[in-house]
Amino acid sequence: MRTARTLQPDAATDPTRPATLPSAVLTAIFAHHADTPIQLRHLALVCRAWSAPALQLLWASFKITKERDFERVFTVLTRRTASRDHGSLVRKLELVHSEREPTITAHTVLLISVACPNLEEISLTFNPPPRRPPGALHGAPHALHGAPHATPDRLHLPLPLPRPQNGPSHSPGSSAAAAAAIAGFMHSAAHAATQTSAHHTPPLPLAHLAHNCPRLHTVHLTAYSPKNDDTLYELAKYLAPSSLRVLTLTSCATLQGSTIRKFAKSQPSLRRFEVMGHDTALTDTSVTTIAESCGARLEAFSVGNAAHLTDASLSLIPKHCPNLRTLCLIDNQPDHISEAVLTDIVGRCRRLEELTVSNARAVGEKFLGAVVERVMEEVGREMKGTRSGPYLKRMSLGNVRRDVPALPAMRRLIELGGGVDASDEDEEEDAEEWGEKPSFARLKKVNVIRNGSVWWQRKRKRWV
Repeated sequence: MRTARTLQPDAATDPTRPATLPSAVLTAIFAHHADTPIQLRHLALVCRAWSAPALQLLWASFKITKERDFERVFTVLTRRTASRDHGSLVRKLELVHSEREPTITAHTVLLISVACPNLEEISLTFNPPPRRPPGALHGAPHALHGAPHATPDRLHLPLPLPRPQNGPSHSPGSSAAAAAAIAGFMHSAAHAATQTSAHHTPPLPLAHLAHNCPRLHTVHLTAYSPKNDDTLYELAKYLAPSSLRVLTLTSCATLQGSTIRKFAKSQPSLRRFEVMGHDTALTDTSVTTIAESCGARLEAFSVGNAAHLTDASLSLIPKHCPNLRTLCLIDNQPDHISEAVLTDIVGRCRRLEELTVSNARAVGEKFLGAVVERVMEEVGREMKGTRSGPYLKRMSLGNVRRDVPALPAMRRLIELGGGVDASDEDEEEDAEEWGEKPSFARLKKVNVIRNGSVWWQRKRKRWV
């Protein structure tokens, strides 16, 4: 091997020898193997120039569903004898709590906030145990009036948590100390989980993520329902102003309107704001604050329980949010949202791509006519070759009136959508161009009207 190296020409004297590729180019090439960690490991072992971009992709994202996987990963991240700080390479972290493991507690969040200072996206999914029916009360003694109720103490954690020092410290026994710390965290987490009520998830110190992870811009929380939403309010309070871009809160039963308004006021840079699930009902005050604070930056807005929303707040969406691309309203009241407001949204939000209204009883000829007019304008621009920007792709309307499917505007809309045209022979190519799955594009009929619900999707056509 030493003789072979001496026979190689020097890079300075041989102009035909290719120079080392820049790190950005290597990262773009290695990104094609991001889904195969084994290949990324092999690439990281080739040479020192390939090691840095390969390790960045290898440690960039983790999805942890097992407690032993969490222990293995964070044992490496907290090891101070390593030549490289792998914790600074983690950008995206997803923890999924199943029935038994892994247990997501305050110690878990503290460890994440310390070990991953450059974290950008975090997703925490809980699976709380089902509620048991109450037992028979005929034989139980009556509770005394005025007796104090036993409530577990709330978890008080200091703020802020100091960040770790830059650079690894080569102290003896630090690897064993890191493993012992991980084991201690897991033991404390299991003990805290047993003291938590079966109806609530343990409170998490989310404010530590806001303080120790300044690059955090995406937060997904699913079924996070502590006794109150103080931890969510602290997260909105301690986040850097205008740093959050995506916020998704799904089935958070204890979420209050004041916390939602706090997020909207402190994070006007939000592009996607989703409050899904039937547990949290948004009010007109919250939607008004979101529309006025986020304004033209808001691109996606979804509400899982829109029972209390009226025209007073929804009429502000086309006024303040002209760049909206996705609007989803679930469980809304039919008499609270008028056809005029929906028509105004379709007409003024020119970048709207998807519209979902679960209770569209107010929809009629006027709304469908506005949709047909907009689609025809987009088709005309396509025929002239001047189409630019987003366009209306999908529309889902539930609980429509019986006469709506037979309206002329609905028939015209189906024709424009391409649901009755099966002569397109390049469906798979068009599906790839539109970012859709080829299997979905093979459906000859993409528009469905069934049981008072309308699913409309515009299918790609070749205009000659």
